[in-house]
Amino acid sequence: MGSQTLQSNINFSNMNLLSPSGAVINGISWQNGLLTQSPLIITTTSLPETTHGGSYSTFLAASGGFPLYLWNVSGVLPPGLGLDTLTGNITGMPLQSGVYTVKIQLTDSALQVVTKDFTIVVNQPPVILTTSVPEATVGRQVSQSLAASGGKSPMKWSISQGILPQGILLDSSTGVLRGIAAVSGLFTFTVKLEDVNGAVDTEILTMKVNTEPAITTISLSDTTAGANYKNTLQVSGGTAPYSWEILSGLPPGLSLITDTGEIIGIPNAAGNWQFTVTVRDINGASISKNMQILVNPAPDINTSSISNIYQGTSGTDFIFTATGGVAPYTWDVVSGNLPAGLVLDGQTGTVSGTPV
Repeated sequence: MGSQTLQSNINFSNMNLLSPSGAVINGISWQNGLLTQSPLIITTTSLPETTHGGSYSTFLAASGGFPLYLWNVSGVLPPGLGLDTLTGNITGMPLQSGVYTVKIQLTDSALQVVTKDFTIVVNQPPVILTTSVPEATVGRQVSQSLAASGGKSPMKWSISQGILPQGILLDSSTGVLRGIAAVSGLFTFTVKLEDVNGAVDTEILTMKVNTEPAITTISLSDTTAGANYKNTLQVSGGTAPYSWEILSGLPPGLSLITDTGEIIGIPNAAGNWQFTVTVRDINGASISKNMQILVNPAPDINTSSISNIYQGTSGTDFIFTATGGVAPYTWDVVSGNLPAGLVLDGQTGTVSGTPV
């Protein structure tokens, strides 16, 4: 009934421990008279990248040794990040981009210590580079890519405030504004760009949607064959710059300046010339209108001779007449001289006076 001590000469070496049911207890063994567990190891192989201004959360993992574990970092984590020494969770918001090398230390309850080097890449924050978008035209296709730098893909685009013009949508994956504008107006909206790590940038943009172009010139002025001619076609709506076109029908001698809408030249043939003018804006919206230019015949002096008059005789007026051109006429003596005492009325073409 008293206590007894039994002694055996059997030596145990590198033996597995068995559960009461006879199963091997994995990870624990009897080695050289000591109860040991699998070696203490940091099993995490790498740390994920992050972005300046984004959120960061990752757990360090380990095996072996004797929990509980205690985690520490030797060196400096990226600014804004911290390590939970009990859970091994690295969390925070990186405040500076760069490549950071850190040494992680793990200590178990048996005071075993292991270390491992890691690299954390903190990417540049996303930045929207587009500061303005081109004007659009009602009824015309819009396709405008928004540009950005930094951040880590995949990136997500969205409208955080304001509204896009009706008919225009923003592709969340590509950052392309695309569609056909349905209404005119001035639209202000805030574009938001978020990278995979939650880093965000925003930009306020304004898109002007113009009405469809309209030719506002009602008619073109008449002219005369042989006279200098200049007239400018007018347009409203649409989006500048414009391009003008007249395929045929302009009076001979006149030409169209396509980027200004000016019709210039010296017509050399009389007639009522009819043609179609088309204006197209930068977005491809166009409008056409039928126009005409009346070119009158060049003026012609009908008077070919005058009666003789006598020196000192008064009251012997005579009138030059003309056809063609556009009244009122202006008369002038371009060479030679009238007889002394006679004068030409520049408005009526009447020569009067008393020759001396």
